[in-house]
Amino acid sequence: MPTRNVNLTDDQNDFVEQMVKAGKYQNASEAVRDALRGLQQRWKEDELKLERFAQEHRCRARRSRKRRLRGYRRRCARRLIPI
Repeated sequence: MPTRNVNLTDDQNDFVEQMVKAGKYQNASEAVRDALRGLQQRWKEDELKLERFAQEHRCRARRSRKRRLRGYRRRCARRLIPI
């Protein structure tokens, strides 16, 4: 497993130590790996949300274009049909 040196703030270090002392993790590395897994999960969820947003935006844009085209056709039809 690769090794990294990471600089933590005092608050972050205290938190990791508290988690280890409380028995939540066996050591600091385990706590940091769990935090990174959470970060990875959050990034994946954010990417999915962005993709869903983009898909919905594309659908809305298509519907909007269709509505505008229908309106344009109606206006053209009204001009061509004598009253």
